[in-house]
Amino acid sequence: MTLLTLTRLSALAIILIPLVTIQNRGTGPSSIVFAAPAAIVNELLPVFKAPLADTIDGAHILLQNDVDSATAKYSFLLLSKPRTYKDATTACQDMLDTPFTYVPGSPASRELNTLLKSNAIAQSEVVSSTNYWVLNELLFSGVGCLSLNKDTGKTEAVPCTKELPIICFNSAPPRTVLNQDTTRQVVVNTEVGAIQGFRDQNSFRFLGIRYAEAPIGKLRFAAPVPKAPFTSTFDATAFGYAGSTILFEPGNLVSRGGVVVVTINYRLGMLGFTENPAFPRSDVPGNQAIRDQILALRWVKNHIANFGGDPARVTVFGESAGAVSIRALLSAPSTWDLYTNVIGQSDPIDIPFKAPKDATEFTNYFFDALKCMSTDIECARSKQISDILAAQEEANKKMGAAQNWTTAYIIYRPTVDNDLISAEFSDLVQSGQYNTNANIMWGTTKDEAGRFLEDFIPSPYAANPGNYAQIFHGLLGTQRQETVIRSGLIEKYQSTADSQELLNYFCTAYYFYCPLQFLSRQIAAARSTSASSSNGPSPRIYNFRFDHGRSIPLIDTPDKFCGADDHICHAKDIIPIFGSGTALVPFATQTEDDARFSRQIIDRATSFAKTGNPNPTAALVGVEYSNADVTGVQWLPYDDQNSILELDLQSILYLSPTPCFLILREVFFGTSSTPTVMAPILRALTVLITVTVTIHNAGAAPTLPAAAVAGNSFEKRLMLPNAPLASDINGAHILLKNDLESVATKHAFLLLSQPRDYYAGMSACASMGDGGYIYIAGTTGANDLVDLLKTNVVAPIEVTAYSQFWVFNGIPGIFSNCLALNKNTGLTDWIPCSTTLPTVCYNSALRRTLAVQDSARQLKLNVPGVGQLQGWRDQSAFRFLGIPFAEAPVGKLRFAAPVPKAPFKTTLDATYYKDVCPQSAPSDGFGASLLSGLLNGAQESEDCLNLNVYTPSLKGQTLLPVMFYIHGGGFTSYSGSIVLFDGGNLASRGGVVTVTTNYRLGMLGFTENASAFPRSDVSGNQGIRDQILALEWTKKNIAAFGGDPDRITIFGESAGAASLRALLSAPSAFGLYTNVIGQSDPVDIPFKSRQDSAAIQSMFFLSMGCASNDLGCARSKSVGDLLDAQVKANAMMVTEQNWTTNFLVDRPTVDHDLIPGDFFELIKTGRHNTEANIMWGSTKDEAGRFVATYYPTKETITATNYGSVFAKAASLQRVNLIVNNASSLFRPNMASADPASDLFNDFFTKYFFYCPLKYFSREISKTGGKVYQFRFNHGRGIPVADAFGYCGANTGRVCHAQDVSPVFGTGAMLPLTFQVGDDARFARQIVDRWTTFAKTGNPNPTSTLVGVENSNPDVVGVNWPVYDGSSNPMLELGVESKVSSNADQAACAFMDDVLQYDFMFRNTTFVP
Repeated sequence: MTLLTLTRLSALAIILIPLVTIQNRGTGPSSIVFAAPAAIVNELLPVFKAPLADTIDGAHILLQNDVDSATAKYSFLLLSKPRTYKDATTACQDMLDTPFTYVPGSPASRELNTLLKSNAIAQSEVVSSTNYWVLNELLFSGVGCLSLNKDTGKTEAVPCTKELPIICFNSAPPRTVLNQDTTRQVVVNTEVGAIQGFRDQNSFRFLGIRYAEAPIGKLRFAAPVPKAPFTSTFDATAFGYAGSTILFEPGNLVSRGGVVVVTINYRLGMLGFTENPAFPRSDVPGNQAIRDQILALRWVKNHIANFGGDPARVTVFGESAGAVSIRALLSAPSTWDLYTNVIGQSDPIDIPFKAPKDATEFTNYFFDALKCMSTDIECARSKQISDILAAQEEANKKMGAAQNWTTAYIIYRPTVDNDLISAEFSDLVQSGQYNTNANIMWGTTKDEAGRFLEDFIPSPYAANPGNYAQIFHGLLGTQRQETVIRSGLIEKYQSTADSQELLNYFCTAYYFYCPLQFLSRQIAAARSTSASSSNGPSPRIYNFRFDHGRSIPLIDTPDKFCGADDHICHAKDIIPIFGSGTALVPFATQTEDDARFSRQIIDRATSFAKTGNPNPTAALVGVEYSNADVTGVQWLPYDDQNSILELDLQSILYLSPTPCFLILREVFFGTSSTPTVMAPILRALTVLITVTVTIHNAGAAPTLPAAAVAGNSFEKRLMLPNAPLASDINGAHILLKNDLESVATKHAFLLLSQPRDYYAGMSACASMGDGGYIYIAGTTGANDLVDLLKTNVVAPIEVTAYSQFWVFNGIPGIFSNCLALNKNTGLTDWIPCSTTLPTVCYNSALRRTLAVQDSARQLKLNVPGVGQLQGWRDQSAFRFLGIPFAEAPVGKLRFAAPVPKAPFKTTLDATYYKDVCPQSAPSDGFGASLLSGLLNGAQESEDCLNLNVYTPSLKGQTLLPVMFYIHGGGFTSYSGSIVLFDGGNLASRGGVVTVTTNYRLGMLGFTENASAFPRSDVSGNQGIRDQILALEWTKKNIAAFGGDPDRITIFGESAGAASLRALLSAPSAFGLYTNVIGQSDPVDIPFKSRQDSAAIQSMFFLSMGCASNDLGCARSKSVGDLLDAQVKANAMMVTEQNWTTNFLVDRPTVDHDLIPGDFFELIKTGRHNTEANIMWGSTKDEAGRFVATYYPTKETITATNYGSVFAKAASLQRVNLIVNNASSLFRPNMASADPASDLFNDFFTKYFFYCPLKYFSREISKTGGKVYQFRFNHGRGIPVADAFGYCGANTGRVCHAQDVSPVFGTGAMLPLTFQVGDDARFARQIVDRWTTFAKTGNPNPTSTLVGVENSNPDVVGVNWPVYDGSSNPMLELGVESKVSSNADQAACAFMDDVLQYDFMFRNTTFVP
């Protein structure tokens, strides 16, 4: 059950301050404030005018949440204000959902009945009502409308005008690291203004609400100033600058516990803890971070009721440095009215607050490092954030050296300033001057120090009294270390002879466990005395220790001490309390034991938040009282028996556990003037604190951890056991009006074309993981559906054959009739339920992006001769990923021709992208390192010969055209799995089946030396042979995916387009495709000669330490050795052969076997594939992509001395030809900001790409070949790479590779990227042109086509003529495209006739 209600409920507020950066967070029936160190990027989806919570007047999310990621969740939205059926239905729609479809006996309906009888979210609302509106499909004025009676579990008719609450679907998905759906938004009015948030499966979320003015300028180092009211609606759909780490994802805590969670940011480092009596407190108050937390708490106190929280029941909780913050709040009287309970986890208690003199000394070091006088606050305020961070690091080192501390990071903590905090916490506890009215629940993990010990003992060794000093060196200070060793304490604590285990055991007790017991005894004794004298109950204190926990993903790896399951280290208590393991997929999984333990911890913590007691009572209506792991163990308050709850799968209460030795009392608590030494804790905190400070204060863009980007982040989903078989469904088609706008609402439908009776149709929908479509005439979704059922490109015959289609019936079976949608009238017809018709289901799957990978709706497909595959669908396509088409090219198959894959013996898991071919960054630096994270997490290996299929239709009566994509990347990098090559939009908008493939790269794909090796061993052109085998696989098997094997179009970009040249040259490939689309082919880099290939093969083998003819040696080397040798051989080839460019050293060879001649020769003699229709072109600034390589810094040229520009990538002979004969055509524009780069871009775009392509178009057209040529004058930058620089988004340039996103319509595949306005319009034009060409071999749509291309004015408004040599027509692609004639004719004529191209001079004195 879930709550983050929008009514003014009496609820509680919990405040949590976890890990390492004292950050607070709070919201709701129980609001939580805690500290989180990092941010997660959200994809923001602007929404139409969101409903106002005051108008809805009572919205409650109900969910039975078992915190288990593997179980299905049914989430409901209760709108508790009584309304008529019509008004209630409208309210559901206002909330972007529909009334719940109640089917008696279904799992969802059973859960709803339970929730309506008792839940922790809206108990008073469900108690007050027996009947609730649910979906009605058929309304009879004489019968009334159906309502659910929660007492009987059945529906009953009541007057439609009766006012009742309504149950809506809550179709929002849960928030995970891969899913950030913000579409279902709502506005809450508060005293500070209107705030617009959103909901997910678990809660309403209002993110990044500013509670204070920006602490900059005069407010830097000052106390926080309350934020002025918002003058317009505040966008609370995204986290603020620091945000919230996914570890602290609160959805499960909110929904299971019935609490409101608040999280906050606050200042860190010296921005948050600068203290010096030299400054007046009105200017520099000190303890700025704690004051930030207090202001945030006061904001919660004043405004949390607007979000459904009870300001009188606020619980603060936190972990590590977050728990230190709780100590500060317990010590500060100005905060005591702001909360009632505290929960502290893993507080490093032996870090006392700073003394004033230490704070002053550190501030002086800090100002000195800033090069400011110690009293010059304005100087410090004038510095950049980078200066602040550098200065505080320098000051840390000086402070550590001056105080002889073993760590410099102890300084970042609160100060005993005699203003906010009057004394050290231990002193306040002894004198009773802390918040004695707060209930306390605190504890540790059993292996706290294990988090830090590898800094001191990287590898374990045997421990004995002779090396104790070595083991504990630097941890205690010399005097204490000697005292402890002499005391015999180590022997009493030692339970192992392992040095790491000994250090962990002793330091956990010494720094965490025992001091917490010491303070607990003092607090319990004082409260017992107070209770006796007052004859009333006293606030309670409870102690715990985590003996079970969850590892931190990517950090607690198996090779680490804390990677072991039985080591419950510092921070392993975070995920259980939030239940956030369900949000961490794919970085971590949540097992049943993990879910069970998390349920126990959440139920204990939220019970404590509700009552101040972690033992639930029968009066509580949440799930805690039904959890045997909670109710089975009575947790006693801490008393003189030292009762501690050892938290485990089956927790145990220990009374009088092993006492801590008295000598520890003497060394636990240093006075404020003599700080104790806490090296292990603080070194560990260092990693997290410094990262957080850097990201938060420097304002850097938040990023995923490097391991998350580089690792297999999106690897393998759970393959569901009960996925339906496509042949049983017998016709499944995704219908979608896809305008390629990333922010526009999409209505996706699943048409099951096999005629069935109504009940069989609904059952088929359910087997596909969705329900029958709820048709409400006149809605946007209904209108879209009617249009698609009249004509669509995916299933044209299926929709033409029928006028009626089954949709969902709210009350089927009356008089044996059911409702069917009539597409001709747009209304529903009342016909016998036994009629057999196609069925329309919802397609509720999310649009797939890099951040959203919802693979839950899976399907099996039998492919004759291949085997059974299991894939999944998203909003736009069925996806079958990572299908191997060849055996792994390893061992004897390394360097050999590919061998077809044997049929699968078991179902192939095609739900995730498989391995990509070993990569080597292209020498131009463009993208390999940058886009490696876009490979969908796929790993590199030689077993990489697999392809991906995206199809909108399975078992259709019409086979769809196939578009087979060959990726670029200089023949050394990338794969068919890159997210920008996602085929979903092409499939759904264009009505095509899209295939993307991998092929071997580098020397694994292009090793050739026929004179040294037989082709049976080293085939040469391995990468091209891989492509041909993939095409053969497609030709043979694509019909099973709905594709037409006789209409295959091959298309590719850059090296992918060069591959098309090879396929147009290779007779063995001619029968495998009908059309070719080439983008940005560097045409003037001809294929290698056999001599060049033999030379580089020899260098390659020698660079591996193998003889040039020793194939066995080369096959024995690791991939790493091979890639290193490849880089060396490429460099040698460029140097020794005096090549003027190092691009595409690894490329196809004219081997006179697969490729009988160079493309130039074959065209001249008509030996290329003359049957293929060709469409090809370039971008207007191709060479701009390589400016950064040749001009890392600007170079100066003059109007008369500019030959150096051409010499960058042309031989001296050609440079002289250009300067002496074409000065009027190619000369610098001295008025530009960068004349050299601009001239380089202009000349080499024309020379390598544009003009030689026109030359080929002209030659092909001479013999009657059909060619269409284009040039991209509009494009879309590569994410991140093109944010700035020569090809930056605001330059107006369209560089190499900026044509990729428009072709696939993938401009919004990455978080925080969008495809709107002109970008979406342009992508529609390109997709429509490309898919039209794939259908007919002509990019101009005809009236016989039934897709969207005929209704796109940007396409039908411009006729694209076939190329001819007289006018040289070309389509200039832009937002508004136009046809040009004889463009750049003089420049190209000079290149054709005077300068000439490399492919014309393969065997002359000119060299490439």
